[in-house]
Formats: sequence, C-alpha cells, structure tokens
Amino acid sequence: MRLTRRALMPMVAGAGVLAMNTTIAPGQTGAQGGGTPGPEAGSGTIAYDLPGDAVYPEGVAFDPAAGVFYVGSTATGTIFRGDLATGEVTTFAEGAEQGLAGVTGMKVDASGLLWVCGASTGLVAIYDTTDGSVLGVASNGLGPEETFVNDVAVTSDGVGYFTDSVAPRLTAVGVQDGEFGEPETISFEGTAYTYGEGFNANGIVLTDDGAHLIIVDSGTASLYRYTIETGEVSLIDTAGADLTAGDGMALDGDLLYVCRNAVGQITRLRLSGDHAAATFVDEFSDPAFAFPTTIALTDRDTILVCNSQFGARETNDPVLPFTVIEIAVPPVAGDGATPGAGDGTPVVEVGTGQDQDQDNATPAATPTT
Repeated sequence: MRLTRRALMPMVAGAGVLAMNTTIAPGQTGAQGGGTPGPEAGSGTIAYDLPGDAVYPEGVAFDPAAGVFYVGSTATGTIFRGDLATGEVTTFAEGAEQGLAGVTGMKVDASGLLWVCGASTGLVAIYDTTDGSVLGVASNGLGPEETFVNDVAVTSDGVGYFTDSVAPRLTAVGVQDGEFGEPETISFEGTAYTYGEGFNANGIVLTDDGAHLIIVDSGTASLYRYTIETGEVSLIDTAGADLTAGDGMALDGDLLYVCRNAVGQITRLRLSGDHAAATFVDEFSDPAFAFPTTIALTDRDTILVCNSQFGARETNDPVLPFTVIEIAVPPVAGDGATPGAGDGTPVVEVGTGQDQDQDNATPAATPTT
C-alpha cells in the first residue's frame, strides 16, 4: 500500500536519511518551479521524497539491474539512492568527502558503476554501487569560475564523456579492469561548436550504435553531434524545434527525450539514422514538475524526473519535500506532429488534460555554428 504524503510527513521528519515514496492522487498537489504549489497531479504519479530542506537536486540516474535510482544535491554533494520496489530513499554517499561540494549529472553503466559530475568543482567521480566505495576522482584542473561539469554519457567500453557548460570541452575518463584512467580534454575550439556567454553544453547521451554523442546547448537551444571515432562536431538540424532551456536527456532507440527545465516540459524528437538531423515528435508535461532538470527512463515504461526547484533557490523558499517523480511514458505521437512546436498550441499534461502554463518560457537564441 502506498503511503499518503500527509501520513508520511512525520516519518520523514524523524528519519534523517530515510524517506518514502507517495502516490500523488487527485486532490493533492505537486510542486512547480519557483517554490509554489502546482495544480492537481495526475493519478498514478509517484513522488519519491528526498530528505533535507535545501537539497536542490539536479541529476538522476537509473540502475535497471538493481531497480534503484540515484540523485544528487547541488547544495551539499549528497547522493541519494531510491528503491522503486519499496519506495525507500536513503543516503548512498557524501560527495563532499571527495571534494564534491555539489553534484549534477550522473549515469550508471552496465557494470554497476555510478559516474558523477562535480559542477563548479571541476571534479568527476566514479562510485561502485555495490558498496559505495570510490573507484576514483579526477579534476579537469580548472577553477570554479572557469568550469561547470554538468552531465555524462558512458560508452560500452568504459569511457565517460563529461560536458562542461562553461569551458568549451568534453572531459573523457576511462575505466579498464577496475583502474581509473587519466582524464583527457577534448576541446571544441576550431569546431562547429562555438560557446557563447552563460551556460552552453548541458545534457549528453550516447547513441545506440556507440558512434555519436548527442549534446544539448542550453544557451542556444541547439543539438550537436560529436563523432567519437573522428572527433568531428556538427550542428544537428532540428528543423526549428523549440529546445529552449534544454537540460538532461534520455535516448530510447532513435527517440530523443529533452528535459526543458524552466519551461517545465519534455520534448521528444526522432533522430535520423546518421544522427545528423532530428524531427520534432511531441512534448509533454505533468503538474508535479518542479523545474525539472534531468530524466531517466526505467524498465517499467515510466520515466524518472528530477524536480530541482531551482526557481526557489535564490529566495530559498522551496516546497518541501524535494522529490524525484515517476510518471508513465506517454504514447508517442506520429512523426511530424506540430502541437507545441512554437505555434502556440497548448501542451496537454500527462494524466490531466489540463494545459501547461508556458508564461515562464524564454525565447530561444539563434543557434551558433
């Protein structure tokens, strides 16, 4: 039986590092960006409550082998582990012990290693999920004003590629036979990818064939393709699809999910066979979204969404508890669908039929090449 949030709150307050999940039923509210209660959430939306009153989580990763997810705090560096079967959320590791004052994107690879981004610390870390031990920590050598390690994608042969939203580069770190390799810098200087002011490269995913990395640029609302074998970087033709505030991503075959944080939507695009183009498919939202930053597809036809509540960070007035929510993956609309693709058509929220308020969306900048 699922506990209600009302019944759960005293348990969370006294548990410290333990929280439980709750089904958000009609009549209860989800929290939206900015720290204000949102409208009624759809029946079946599950919220996993994170302990702490200043978590401001950013990255979420799913481990299908164990049926658990990991999520990290940008404020403290604490990494939590949530169990989809039991609903329990416990502390997995204290990133601050490794110098990770705050953590952002993360991924679990096929061997059960958790790869973690260290934001403005310039650090990347790898944890063994079986016992929480640290396999290694590496630095890109840049100061906090020069770097922001944001997200990571991991290849089948154990190489993690980390995006940097400030420095025009990827950082590649390999693991072989349990050994943590030296970080390698892959510069974007002289390529088709030119950084602008503010945040640039953000979410990153590996294509199924292992040939390319797909990167979303938050500042220009653009997608880029990095070819691993040659190092070539090219702008992906999205035919004008709106990717404003693009953040974390997920890939299911050729279907690309782009989480758009301040807009509060997830946009889906269909990649071409060579990954040089992407066509808008559809987009969806949920009333329980609260400045969603990253996403992870599960093995039970659902998607995990990290509710950062970054809109409440400056004034520090979040709606507690912080959550990771789990919603059903909506049916995919036919290719070439146009609702929400910049034509003013309302976006239907998952499970409610209500329209998502898009007043907080900001215009996309002109993509750079």
